[in-house]
Amino acid sequence: MFENGKTAPEERIIGPYRNLLGSVVVQFPREHEFEEHMCSFLANNGEVVNRFLRDVLCIEVFSLVRSFTLTVPEKYQFLHQLDSFREKHGDEFVVFDANITDSNFLDTSFVLVPGLSYEVKLFRLRDNARMVTMEHALAFLESQSAVLVGAQGIALIWEQCTSDFLKGGNIPVISLDKPESLWNHPEKGICAPCMANGDLGETLFSLCPIKKRGIREGDFLMCVNKN
Repeated sequence: MFENGKTAPEERIIGPYRNLLGSVVVQFPREHEFEEHMCSFLANNGEVVNRFLRDVLCIEVFSLVRSFTLTVPEKYQFLHQLDSFREKHGDEFVVFDANITDSNFLDTSFVLVPGLSYEVKLFRLRDNARMVTMEHALAFLESQSAVLVGAQGIALIWEQCTSDFLKGGNIPVISLDKPESLWNHPEKGICAPCMANGDLGETLFSLCPIKKRGIREGDFLMCVNKN
Protein backbone atom coordinates (compact mmCIF):
# COMPACT_ATOMS: atom_id res chain seq x y z
CA MET A 1 0.00 0.00 0.00
CA PHE A 2 1.30 3.45 -0.91
CA GLU A 3 1.38 6.32 1.60
CA ASN A 4 -1.44 8.04 -0.29
CA GLY A 5 -3.67 5.04 0.36
CA LYS A 6 -3.63 3.68 -3.17
CA THR A 7 -3.01 0.01 -3.77
CA ALA A 8 0.25 -0.90 -5.46
CA PRO A 9 -0.02 -2.84 -8.76
CA GLU A 10 1.62 -5.84 -7.11
CA GLU A 11 -1.09 -5.95 -4.43
CA ARG A 12 -3.91 -5.59 -6.96
CA ILE A 13 -2.58 -8.54 -8.92
CA ILE A 14 -1.44 -10.89 -6.17
CA GLY A 15 -4.28 -10.41 -3.66
CA PRO A 16 -7.07 -12.23 -5.55
CA TYR A 17 -4.78 -15.10 -6.51
CA ARG A 18 -3.52 -15.52 -2.94
CA ASN A 19 -7.13 -15.80 -1.76
CA LEU A 20 -7.96 -18.30 -4.50
CA LEU A 21 -4.95 -20.53 -3.84
CA GLY A 22 -5.47 -20.32 -0.09
CA SER A 23 -9.08 -21.40 -0.33
CA VAL A 24 -8.03 -24.49 -2.30
CA VAL A 25 -5.10 -25.48 -0.11
CA VAL A 26 -7.20 -25.53 3.09
CA GLN A 27 -9.46 -28.09 1.45
CA PHE A 28 -6.68 -30.71 1.29
CA PRO A 29 -7.77 -33.12 4.07
CA ARG A 30 -4.70 -35.37 4.13
CA GLU A 31 -1.13 -35.00 2.95
CA HIS A 32 -1.29 -37.97 0.55
CA GLU A 33 -4.22 -36.36 -1.28
CA PHE A 34 -2.27 -33.18 -2.11
CA GLU A 35 -1.20 -34.31 -5.57
CA GLU A 36 -4.70 -35.43 -6.54
CA HIS A 37 -6.32 -32.19 -5.39
CA MET A 38 -3.64 -30.00 -6.97
CA CYS A 39 -4.03 -31.74 -10.32
CA SER A 40 -7.77 -31.17 -10.13
CA PHE A 41 -7.24 -27.52 -9.16
CA LEU A 42 -4.87 -26.87 -12.06
CA ALA A 43 -7.21 -28.60 -14.51
CA ASN A 44 -10.08 -26.32 -13.47
CA ASN A 45 -8.10 -23.10 -12.93
CA GLY A 46 -5.22 -23.34 -15.38
CA GLU A 47 -5.98 -20.01 -17.03
CA VAL A 48 -6.08 -18.20 -13.68
CA VAL A 49 -2.75 -19.68 -12.60
CA ASN A 50 -1.17 -18.82 -15.94
CA ARG A 51 -2.31 -15.20 -15.61
CA PHE A 52 -0.94 -15.07 -12.08
CA LEU A 53 2.49 -16.35 -13.13
CA ARG A 54 2.52 -14.05 -16.16
CA ASP A 55 1.62 -10.92 -14.19
CA VAL A 56 4.04 -11.58 -11.33
CA LEU A 57 6.82 -12.25 -13.83
CA CYS A 58 6.16 -8.92 -15.55
CA ILE A 59 6.32 -6.95 -12.31
CA GLU A 60 9.60 -8.57 -11.34
CA VAL A 61 11.50 -8.08 -14.60
CA PHE A 62 10.78 -4.41 -15.44
CA SER A 63 12.19 -1.43 -13.56
CA LEU A 64 11.30 2.25 -14.00
CA VAL A 65 14.18 4.31 -15.40
CA ARG A 66 12.59 7.75 -15.78
CA SER A 67 9.32 9.55 -16.42
CA PHE A 68 8.33 12.87 -17.94
CA THR A 69 5.28 14.72 -19.29
CA LEU A 70 4.11 14.94 -22.88
CA THR A 71 1.73 17.75 -23.85
CA VAL A 72 0.10 17.11 -27.20
CA PRO A 73 0.12 20.16 -29.50
CA GLU A 74 -3.27 21.64 -30.37
CA LYS A 75 -2.53 21.11 -34.08
CA TYR A 76 -1.65 17.42 -33.70
CA GLN A 77 -3.27 15.32 -36.45
CA PHE A 78 -3.20 11.57 -35.91
CA LEU A 79 -4.10 10.68 -39.52
CA HIS A 80 -1.11 12.58 -40.92
CA GLN A 81 1.38 12.32 -38.05
CA LEU A 82 3.84 9.81 -39.52
CA ASP A 83 3.99 11.13 -43.06
CA SER A 84 4.38 14.74 -41.87
CA PHE A 85 6.95 13.60 -39.30
CA ARG A 86 9.01 11.95 -42.05
CA GLU A 87 8.79 15.06 -44.21
CA LYS A 88 9.86 17.31 -41.34
CA HIS A 89 12.49 15.15 -39.61
CA GLY A 90 13.42 12.37 -42.05
CA ASP A 91 16.88 13.82 -42.68
CA GLU A 92 17.67 13.64 -38.96
CA PHE A 93 17.50 9.82 -38.97
CA VAL A 94 20.15 7.55 -40.44
CA VAL A 95 17.47 4.84 -40.52
CA PHE A 96 13.79 5.61 -41.07
CA ASP A 97 11.97 2.41 -42.00
CA ALA A 98 9.94 2.81 -45.19
CA ASN A 99 7.05 0.83 -43.67
CA ILE A 100 6.47 3.39 -40.91
CA THR A 101 3.63 5.23 -42.60
CA ASP A 102 0.20 6.50 -41.63
CA SER A 103 -1.50 3.91 -43.84
CA ASN A 104 0.32 1.02 -42.12
CA PHE A 105 -0.57 2.19 -38.60
CA LEU A 106 -4.17 3.34 -38.96
CA ASP A 107 -5.37 0.92 -36.26
CA THR A 108 -3.24 2.26 -33.40
CA SER A 109 -5.08 1.39 -30.18
CA PHE A 110 -5.12 4.85 -28.62
CA VAL A 111 -5.15 8.25 -30.32
CA LEU A 112 -3.50 11.05 -28.35
CA VAL A 113 -5.82 14.01 -27.79
CA PRO A 114 -4.63 17.48 -28.82
CA GLY A 115 -4.16 19.80 -25.85
CA LEU A 116 -4.01 17.06 -23.22
CA SER A 117 -0.98 15.98 -21.20
CA TYR A 118 0.21 12.42 -20.59
CA GLU A 119 2.81 10.83 -18.37
CA VAL A 120 5.49 8.94 -20.26
CA LYS A 121 7.48 6.26 -18.43
CA LEU A 122 10.45 4.31 -19.70
CA PHE A 123 10.84 0.87 -18.17
CA ARG A 124 13.94 -1.21 -18.68
CA LEU A 125 14.21 -4.97 -18.65
CA ARG A 126 16.34 -5.91 -15.66
CA ASP A 127 19.84 -7.21 -16.31
CA ASN A 128 19.01 -10.66 -14.92
CA ALA A 129 16.07 -11.06 -17.30
CA ARG A 130 17.34 -12.16 -20.69
CA MET A 131 14.04 -11.79 -22.57
CA VAL A 132 10.27 -11.59 -22.17
CA THR A 133 7.71 -12.25 -24.87
CA MET A 134 5.50 -9.69 -26.54
CA GLU A 135 2.54 -11.14 -24.63
CA HIS A 136 4.30 -10.67 -21.27
CA ALA A 137 5.23 -7.10 -22.13
CA LEU A 138 1.64 -6.30 -23.11
CA ALA A 139 0.44 -7.80 -19.83
CA PHE A 140 2.88 -5.57 -17.96
CA LEU A 141 1.62 -2.46 -19.77
CA GLU A 142 -1.93 -3.50 -18.93
CA SER A 143 -0.97 -3.78 -15.26
CA GLN A 144 0.32 -0.19 -15.48
CA SER A 145 -2.99 1.05 -17.02
CA ALA A 146 -1.04 2.17 -20.09
CA VAL A 147 -2.55 3.49 -23.30
CA LEU A 148 -0.95 2.07 -26.46
CA VAL A 149 0.00 4.96 -28.72
CA GLY A 150 1.90 3.12 -31.46
CA ALA A 151 4.20 4.64 -34.06
CA GLN A 152 2.40 8.00 -34.01
CA GLY A 153 2.90 8.27 -30.26
CA ILE A 154 6.61 7.50 -30.20
CA ALA A 155 7.22 9.92 -33.08
CA LEU A 156 5.42 12.73 -31.26
CA ILE A 157 7.23 12.00 -28.00
CA TRP A 158 10.60 12.16 -29.78
CA GLU A 159 9.60 15.48 -31.34
CA GLN A 160 8.22 17.10 -28.18
CA CYS A 161 10.41 15.56 -25.46
CA THR A 162 13.79 15.04 -27.13
CA SER A 163 15.90 15.89 -24.08
CA ASP A 164 14.01 13.42 -21.87
CA PHE A 165 13.52 10.63 -24.35
CA LEU A 166 16.57 9.04 -25.98
CA LYS A 167 19.58 9.00 -23.68
CA GLY A 168 22.56 6.70 -23.96
CA GLY A 169 23.84 4.90 -27.00
CA ASN A 170 22.22 2.17 -29.00
CA ILE A 171 19.37 1.34 -26.57
CA PRO A 172 16.03 0.83 -28.34
CA VAL A 173 12.86 2.37 -26.95
CA ILE A 174 9.93 0.20 -28.04
CA SER A 175 6.36 1.42 -28.51
CA LEU A 176 4.28 -1.73 -28.14
CA ASP A 177 0.72 -2.22 -29.28
CA LYS A 178 -1.70 -5.09 -29.76
CA PRO A 179 -0.61 -7.49 -32.54
CA GLU A 180 -3.49 -6.53 -34.82
CA SER A 181 -2.43 -2.87 -34.62
CA LEU A 182 1.20 -3.48 -35.58
CA TRP A 183 2.90 -3.92 -38.94
CA ASN A 184 3.05 -7.56 -40.07
CA HIS A 185 6.18 -7.94 -42.18
CA PRO A 186 6.05 -10.83 -44.69
CA GLU A 187 9.38 -12.22 -43.42
CA LYS A 188 9.99 -10.72 -39.97
CA GLY A 189 6.43 -11.16 -38.71
CA ILE A 190 4.76 -8.72 -36.29
CA CYS A 191 6.93 -5.62 -35.83
CA ALA A 192 6.73 -2.78 -33.28
CA PRO A 193 8.07 0.73 -33.90
CA CYS A 194 11.21 1.60 -31.94
CA MET A 195 13.76 4.40 -31.74
CA ALA A 196 17.38 4.40 -30.66
CA ASN A 197 20.48 6.56 -30.67
CA GLY A 198 23.44 4.86 -32.31
CA ASP A 199 26.95 4.75 -30.84
CA LEU A 200 27.93 7.87 -32.80
CA GLY A 201 24.82 9.83 -31.86
CA GLU A 202 22.86 8.97 -34.98
CA THR A 203 19.14 8.26 -34.53
CA LEU A 204 17.21 5.29 -35.88
CA PHE A 205 13.44 4.90 -36.34
CA SER A 206 12.87 1.28 -37.22
CA LEU A 207 10.58 -1.71 -36.83
CA CYS A 208 11.52 -4.37 -34.30
CA PRO A 209 10.36 -7.97 -35.02
CA ILE A 210 8.75 -8.06 -31.61
CA LYS A 211 6.90 -11.37 -31.97
CA LYS A 212 10.08 -13.28 -32.81
CA ARG A 213 12.56 -11.17 -30.83
CA GLY A 214 10.59 -10.22 -27.72
CA ILE A 215 11.83 -7.58 -25.27
CA ARG A 216 15.50 -8.22 -24.51
CA GLU A 217 17.89 -7.40 -21.71
CA GLY A 218 18.55 -3.64 -21.61
CA ASP A 219 15.63 -2.67 -23.87
CA PHE A 220 13.37 0.24 -22.91
CA LEU A 221 9.61 -0.31 -22.98
CA MET A 222 7.57 2.87 -23.39
CA CYS A 223 4.52 3.29 -21.16
CA VAL A 224 2.08 6.19 -21.62
CA ASN A 225 -0.57 7.05 -19.02
CA LYS A 226 -3.43 9.50 -18.96
CA ASN A 227 -2.97 12.26 -16.40
